Amino acid sequence: MENFNALLEEYFSKQERPFQMGERVSGIIVHLSPDYVFVDIGLKKEALIPTEELRDREGKLRHSVGDEIKAIVVKKISGEGSYLLSVAKILEEEAWEDLKEAYQKGEPIHIKITKPIK
Repeated sequence: MENFNALLEEYFSKQERPFQMGERVSGIIVHLSPDYVFVDIGLKKEALIPTEELRDREGKLRHSVGDEIKAIVVKKISGEGSYLLSVAKILEEEAWEDLKEAYQKGEPIHIKITKPIK
């Protein structure tokens, strides 16, 4: 019986574990809506990712239900017990790391200009 209590306590501690802002998480996409992608990250409620972050340049979604996805916690949605996640921030961090590595190695960097900025 003590073993069961220990397992039950461990289960609930994982369920209620708060995520920190900026923490990397991974989960499974469980639902797609026009505004948000719902991701199971192991909590009672699904986390949300803005659908626009998962579209390619043509506007098509790059992921579907059942896909595993990595994201960064942006904020906790007050009152709901859920989190807002961002995939764009991970892609941005990876791009900066790639740029730093190319600079350190002295490699050329190939870019595509998408729009001018003043």
